Amino acid sequence: MKNIAKILAVLLSVVLCLSLFAGCGSSGSGSSQADPKGEVSSTLKALREKGKIVVGSSNDAPFAYIDVTNDKFSGIDAEIMREIAKRLGIKDVEMKIVEWDSLILELNNKSIDIIADAMYITETRKEQVLFSDVWYKEADAVVIPADSSLNSMDDLKDCVVAAQTGSEFLTTVEGWKEAGKIKDVAMYAEPDELLLAVNTGKVDACLVDDIIAFYIIENNKSLQLKLLPGYESEDEGMIGSAVRKDDPAFNREINDTLNAMKDDGTLKKILEGFGLSENFVGKEEGKTTNK
Repeated sequence: MKNIAKILAVLLSVVLCLSLFAGCGSSGSGSSQADPKGEVSSTLKALREKGKIVVGSSNDAPFAYIDVTNDKFSGIDAEIMREIAKRLGIKDVEMKIVEWDSLILELNNKSIDIIADAMYITETRKEQVLFSDVWYKEADAVVIPADSSLNSMDDLKDCVVAAQTGSEFLTTVEGWKEAGKIKDVAMYAEPDELLLAVNTGKVDACLVDDIIAFYIIENNKSLQLKLLPGYESEDEGMIGSAVRKDDPAFNREINDTLNAMKDDGTLKKILEGFGLSENFVGKEEGKTTNK
């Protein structure tokens, strides 16, 4: 009888082990895949254990930057990212300053966990990273001195127009030059350098994100600037965060959280806090343009 009991115990153990192995192999898509029963991706698990997520940004106000008055990660993207992290159970959000042209490289080198810096969702970038659903929309704007007599695109014919290095805005103004719409092109590494160049007369105008233009003109009265009247955007796009291409489960977790924020009005409230209307809330697919 004792032997029979032992045999039955062994058989029961084997059955339980086989059941566990079957359960582990039922997905077939690896431990990093999100599970509808409540399991989380390996990336999210690691970030929760680490207690923080490192966001890559070029220190780009008003999107994602370090506020010099309090050393706090601030801006539109910062607030959205902080809310996403909170809902995902990640305690802290840290920003690492990375040159704009190096953001994707640093992401894929794993020195940052995610990009959140008003990056346009583009087909070219999709070859290198996984974009989230759309966070919000933005477009381009031409900024000129407040006392400028320029009244339309036609008046830029004899002007030098600046744009940010490595951006699609630079491609746009170079196209204007080739088409004879402007005299010449100037390049600067950061948006604030562009605006300062316009303010000091180094260039006649610059092409920048409309949100940056609105923010700077409204909040920095030392810069005597205004928008070019009648300019119609040529470079509207959709903004999203970006993670590594081998992280689809984590990207789905971000999207689920983001869309919950859209549904409950949290995203709209964040954007309104920066003076942006509901029209900026992104619900469309990204377009093939570049920032």
